[in-house]
Amino acid sequence: MSEPKKVDRRKFIYAGLGAVALIAIGAATYVAMNPPVVTVTTSTTVPTTSVVTTTSVATTTVPTTSMITTTSVTTVTTTPKIDKLTALIQKGGMGPPAEIMFKMYEKASGVKMILDPIPWEAQFEKQMTEFAAKSTTYDLMPLQVGWRATMGEFFEDLAPYIRKFGPSEEFIKEKLAGNWALGQYAGIQRGIPMRAGLGELFYYRKDLYEKYKLSLPRNMKELEENMKLLKEKEGIYGWCQELGGPDNIWEVSHGWMMAHGAIDIDDTKIPPQVTPYDPNGIKFAEILAYWKRWFDMGLLPEGILSYGIMDTLGTFQQGKLAHATMYAPRVILVEDPKQSVVAGKTGYSPLFWDMYKEDSVGRRMDHFGGWSFGINSFIAPERKEAAYQALLFLLDYNAQLRAAVDGANVPTRIDVFDDPEFKARFPEDWRNAHKITAPTLRPSISTKPHAQLLKAFADEVTEALLGHKTPEEATKAIWKKEEEIIKSTYG
Repeated sequence: MSEPKKVDRRKFIYAGLGAVALIAIGAATYVAMNPPVVTVTTSTTVPTTSVVTTTSVATTTVPTTSMITTTSVTTVTTTPKIDKLTALIQKGGMGPPAEIMFKMYEKASGVKMILDPIPWEAQFEKQMTEFAAKSTTYDLMPLQVGWRATMGEFFEDLAPYIRKFGPSEEFIKEKLAGNWALGQYAGIQRGIPMRAGLGELFYYRKDLYEKYKLSLPRNMKELEENMKLLKEKEGIYGWCQELGGPDNIWEVSHGWMMAHGAIDIDDTKIPPQVTPYDPNGIKFAEILAYWKRWFDMGLLPEGILSYGIMDTLGTFQQGKLAHATMYAPRVILVEDPKQSVVAGKTGYSPLFWDMYKEDSVGRRMDHFGGWSFGINSFIAPERKEAAYQALLFLLDYNAQLRAAVDGANVPTRIDVFDDPEFKARFPEDWRNAHKITAPTLRPSISTKPHAQLLKAFADEVTEALLGHKTPEEATKAIWKKEEEIIKSTYG
C-alpha cells in the first residue's frame, strides 16, 4: 500500500472551514429482487479466533445471518487479536442506522464498537482535521458521496480486502447494483455503502390533494398554484426545505437543478468543468426567482433561511406544510404516528416527475445521496483487517433490514426492498419513487475544493433570497466564482 500524500496542514484545515452548515443537525434504489438468504458454504469467525479461513464460494458468517459470497481461496492469520474498534458516526441522519448495524456486529463478533456521534454541521471539518493530523483515533470513518474527491485518498484502498473477503462481483451486481459506486472514487473503492436515497424526494399532503382534487405538479408554476390554494383553504405553508447553511443550500439547489436537467459543475471530467451558463445558469436563476417570490408571498416559513434538517422535518410532522422536499429516509419519521400528525396522510413522488418538455434543459437527473464507511488509512496495519470485517457486516441482510425499519435508513442492498417487513413499513408510492428513478440517478457533485465551492454557492443564493441581489445577478456570480475556484485548484 502506497503512503498517503503529504498535506500542508494549514491548507488542509482551510479546505474544511467553509463546509460547516449554520443550522443543520443530521436527521434521519429500488430494484425488484428475490431476497433474503445467501447460502452459507463455509464460515468465518470474526474476530474471536486468530485464524480466518475462507474457501471457494465462501461466506463471512457471524452468529446471526450469512454474509457475502467471495471467490478467494486463502488462509489469513490475524494477530494480535483486536477486541475493540472505534467509529465516527453522526448525530441523527445516518448515525442511528449505523449504530444499529455496528452494535449488531458487536453482539455477533464480540468486538467492542466504540461510536462517537458528531453533528452534521461539524462533521466535514472534524474529519478533515483528523486526517490532517494523521490521527488514529478512529478506525472507521464515514464517507459522504459528495466528499469523495476531497477526502477519499485518506481512506484505505479496499481492493486487497475485497479480494480476500468479498464481496464477490456477482454479489455486487445482484445485491448492490449502482449503490456500490457510492463508496468509489476515480475507480478506487474507498468505502462500503450503507445508506442511500433520493436527495430531494417530494413529500406532499395526499389527503389534502384528494380533498381538493389536486394533481401532482409537473413544474414550478403548477406547484405555486397548489401552494396558494392550500394556504388559502388550510392556512398552512406551501413548501419548505432547509435553506440554512452552505451544505443545505448546496444540496437542495442541486436537487432542483438536476430535476430540470441542469447542473453547474461536470465532475465526470478531470479536472471538473463549470458548465455553460446558458442553459444551466439560466434555469437555476429561474428556480431561484421562484423561491424568492414564494418567500415574499408568505408561502414559505419565515425562518426558512435558518432552517436545518430537523426544522423542515418537524414543521412537516406538525402538519404545518403542504409540501416539502426532503431526503428519502425521513419517510419513517413522517409515518410514525407517535411523532407525526401527518402519518398516513402523506404522498411521495420524485420532484416534478413527468415534467413538461419545455421546462427541462437537458436529461433529467434525480439527485442521489448516500453514505459509506471506510478504513482510516493512518491506523496500524494489523487493525485494518479487523476494521474491514466490521465494514463487511454493513452488507448483512438482517443488519440492513433492521437499520431500515428501526433506524430510518434506505438500504443499499436492493433485495431488502422486497422484504415483507420493509414493505409494511415503507409506503408503496415511496418505494415506487425509487424504482422509477433508478435510470436517472445522479450522485452529489464531488470535487476537491468542495468546501470553497459550496460556501461561494450558498453565499450568493442567500444574497438573492434576502433581496440584496437579483436571482440573475446571484447566479452569474456563482458561475464566475466556481470558474475561479476550479481554476485555482486544478490549474
